[in-house]
Amino acid sequence: MSKLIKKPIIIPKGVEVSIEGTFVKVKGPKGEVSKVFHKDAIIEYHKERSEIWIRKKSDDKFHRALSGTVYRIISNMINGVVNPYRKELVVQGTGYRVRAEGKKLIFQVGYSHQVEYEVPDGITFKLEGQNKVILEGPDKEKVGLVAAQIVSIKPPDIYKGKGIWYADIPLKLKAGKAAAKK
Repeated sequence: MSKLIKKPIIIPKGVEVSIEGTFVKVKGPKGEVSKVFHKDAIIEYHKERSEIWIRKKSDDKFHRALSGTVYRIISNMINGVVNPYRKELVVQGTGYRVRAEGKKLIFQVGYSHQVEYEVPDGITFKLEGQNKVILEGPDKEKVGLVAAQIVSIKPPDIYKGKGIWYADIPLKLKAGKAAAKK
């Protein structure tokens, strides 16, 4: 059983929550997030105490897992509208660069053409120089998805050290065949 559901999710000041059945909408100073959960999720909102309780429908494995998942997702939604989630990406390689045009990121990453990526609504980006992209947004899932889609444009090459990867994860380079012969 998830031990998370034994305590409530506390709603901080300045955050508005509206719950209709399994539809949850959270609005805060840094953005707005809404999600629809599984029909078996039981979400209780106590407005006067500023807390949300998650209950499980039964004691079977699925409902125990569902209650913990719903708890954590709602907690992340509330945290995201107060402190937006952030991912930093590095674009590295000879001639590799990124630039912005409106809501588009344009990557030059060794292909014969430029790769354009339209950043979805709700996600903001900032460029630091020509090789660093910082993504921010209130929805943890959406920020992670956008970062993963950008990395998939040119995944890191572990032999040459080229590509796009997360700044907080160091890239370990492999020696290759030439080093193995020596």
